[in-house]
Parts: sequence; C-alpha cells; structure tokens
Amino acid sequence: MSYPIPDAALAEPLAFVGRTGSGKTFSAKGGAERILRDGARVCILDPTGVWYGLKSNAKGTGPGFPIVVFGGDHADVPITDTSGAALAELVATKNVPVIIDLSEFTIGGRTRFATKFLEDLYRRNRGALTLIVDEADVFAPQRVQPDESVMLSRMEQICRRGRVRGFRPWLITQRPASLNKNVLSQANTLVAMQLTSPQDRKAIGAWIEGQADIERGKEVLAELPRLKRGEAFVWAPTHVILERVKFPAISTYDTGRAPVAGEAAPVLKLAEIDLTSIGESFKAAEAEAAANDPKRLRARIAELERDARRANTTLPGPSIKDLENERNAGRREMHIAMTEAIAQVIGRIQSKLMDAVQGVIKEAIHSIKLPPSVWTPDAKSQASKRVADAMPVASGGMDAVINREIRRQEDMHRARALRAAGNGATHGGDLPRGEAAILAACIQYPDGVQRRTLSILTSFKRSTRDAYIQRLRERGLVETTGDRVTATAGWPDD
Repeated sequence: MSYPIPDAALAEPLAFVGRTGSGKTFSAKGGAERILRDGARVCILDPTGVWYGLKSNAKGTGPGFPIVVFGGDHADVPITDTSGAALAELVATKNVPVIIDLSEFTIGGRTRFATKFLEDLYRRNRGALTLIVDEADVFAPQRVQPDESVMLSRMEQICRRGRVRGFRPWLITQRPASLNKNVLSQANTLVAMQLTSPQDRKAIGAWIEGQADIERGKEVLAELPRLKRGEAFVWAPTHVILERVKFPAISTYDTGRAPVAGEAAPVLKLAEIDLTSIGESFKAAEAEAAANDPKRLRARIAELERDARRANTTLPGPSIKDLENERNAGRREMHIAMTEAIAQVIGRIQSKLMDAVQGVIKEAIHSIKLPPSVWTPDAKSQASKRVADAMPVASGGMDAVINREIRRQEDMHRARALRAAGNGATHGGDLPRGEAAILAACIQYPDGVQRRTLSILTSFKRSTRDAYIQRLRERGLVETTGDRVTATAGWPDD
C-alpha cells in the first residue's frame, strides 16, 4: 500500500489532526520516512519524545534512518533551553536530518528554546526544509500566555511567509481547537482523523469554510467520529483531492504505541551516527551564542568595573598638587578605556542580539560609577597627548560623552519615527496612515508602550487602535506582551 499523500502536497503546509490514539503521528511518520528516503532536509520538533523510533527498523532489531536526536532520553547530543540559536544554525546551514526532543524540558524552558530556535531558523534558512511540529498547539496556542507571544509570532511567520525561505511546515495536533487559527488556516492539505470533540470539529469546520466545499465538509465532519485508527480524510483543495484513506504501516519502530500492561520498555537497535562534524559545528555555534549572551556581557561589564575599582584603591598619594593633576588625567584615561570597552561590547550585541540591545546599552551606561582615582607621580608620564585630544574640551568629561550618546539615540528614534509616520515604507509596500501613526509612536519607546498611551498619542479610539496594532503584528512590525506594544527589528532604518 502506497503512501496516500502526493509529493506535491507533501511539499506544502500540512495539518494532521485527530484525537489521541487515532494514528496522526503514525501517519505523519510515514510521510517523514518518504522525505528521508529522498535525502531531503527534515527537522522534527518533538515535545513527546517518541520520534526517535525513526532510527530503528519496524521490529527494533536493526538500524533505521541515521537521524540525529538532540535532547531527551535517547539523545545523540544533549541540549539545554539555551541551545536554540546553536541548533537553528546547524539545521539552517547543514544537510543533517534532526529530531529535537523537548520532552524533558520544563514548560518555561521549552518556550525559551522554541522562541530562539524558530526566530533564528527563520532568519537563516534558505533551502527546502520540512519542519514537522508535533503537538503544534504547544508552539502555536490559541490562548497565549505572556511569555508565549513571541514564540507564536515566530510560528506564524514560518507558516505565513516561510515558503520563499524554503519552509514546508507539517503541523500535528490532537486538539485543533487549541491550535492558533492563524496558523491552522495556513495548511493547504488537511489530514483529518478520528475527532469526537464538538470544539475540535468546529475548528476543522472553520478550515473547510476558508478553503474547501462547505457542503462536502458537512459530510466529512459527520464521519470524523466514526473513523477507525489509521483512517483519515485527506483533503487538498488546491490539488482537487478529497479521499477517505487508510494509512499503511511504517517501516520504522512505532515508539508512539501505548505499551501493554506489564510490557517492558523495548531495547532497540538504533542507526549509528557520526557525530564528529556535527558535534564540532554545534559546539562552535553554542560557544558563539554564549559569547553574545546578554547576561554574560553584563557580567563582563561588571568585571571591568571591579578591576577599575581595585586599580584605584592601593596606590600611595604624592603632593596635593600632583595628586590633583594626576587624578584628573588618570580619570580621563580610565574613562576612555571604559568607553572603548563598552563600545566593543555594544557593537557585538548590536550585530548578534538586536532584540536585546537597547536594554543592555542603557544598563551598561547607567551602571558605570567610578570612584575618585589616586595616582603616583609615575602615572603622570602615562597621561599622553592622545588622552587629552580624545576627551571632550574642558567641561563635561565622561558625562558629556554619555549624555551626547543618549541624545544621539533619542534623535535617531525620533527621526525614524517621523520617517515611518511620513511615508510608511516597509517590506516593499506603504503602510496606511493609521498603522504608520501607531508604528511611529511605538518606535519612540524601545522598551514598549502601553496601549492606553498609544491612544493618547494618536487620538485613536480603543477599537481602531487595537485593529491597527493587530495589522502591524501580522506584518511582523510590532510584538505584544500583555498590554505593552513593542516595535520589532522589522521597522525601516532608512
């Protein structure tokens, strides 16, 4: 029996839906096997811990596919919730089939990992990639918690606009009612298995209403509760396909099967993996991500400050006049050194972590507090002409440098806001004036602005304001966290 979904449909967004035990993951594994046989790129997000069975044959006695498992009880390579950026780098740039097992993560850890992974994967990937997302409602929930909004936004981005970057998302869920409707609606092909919940069938009805024949949809919905395990309606309107099918057995081990009472956990013979190049590549990517982590960079700034304080506490004092002269010269030298060090840190943050840069810059500038320096006569010779020339003239000193930098950034935000409000140019099209006004107001608040404040700034009533925010959010130009709206890196720089 051949696999009942044609290649053309497998290369487009799919949704496998069905209650637990209906065979949805089993049927999706059959499709994954087909992709793996062709040598195509596959990445599986697995919060259930059952996809490792692809590495063993159907009986568990021999090797299956040489797919690398990151994380979980059967990991080839262990990961943490900070490994998202490194894994995205590997998946986006290497032709390596990957299972990412998140079953051992906490809910918060899983969210942190997925947010960074999906964000960097979308940014880096350009070739054809089948991205299989099991329990997709976990990563794209209909009811969004405050810490899940960015993760949902990244999933929407991949499903809505990922085609030109090579993404072929497959979404698997036992609760279509819990899967975000903006994500589910992007599926071109629906694989509907047994569903008994009225809420879940209503969610499928919404998909049918948006893409398919409503009258035939009523017949399909009526049959869903009576489907047997492994049976499904495959509906691909763009390919003129609506068939009731029975999915064939898979060629790898069914690790998703519920164990019989008293049955011991199977010991499978798994395909061997050459981790030499993979391990080195992953470690290098993890090291780079760690080096640019905001927490580590803040710690480095604190270390520089501690070194500066220690350098200023042990030197004996000369004459009062020499002390005053050398202290002023020395403070200028130290201010310059600290400014250069912070500038290097800020430069690294700006190139790697644009979403975090504003907060780190503010914290770095406001945290610099240097005590009065005491210098020996020998230090006087070290206060070179370069130091004097590099500092601002006479009054102001380091405070002037810092204040000037703050004013420059504020002027930059205001200028960009005015440009956004004036022409609305972004992503190849013009924003309507209402959306441009909201975006312009958001840009002036790098840390986000409350919706009530936006109403005051733009004079829009609540419903109009929220409609514009939603449209900007769909364009990827703003993000919302609770009542706060923040402009993303997608707003125009020029």
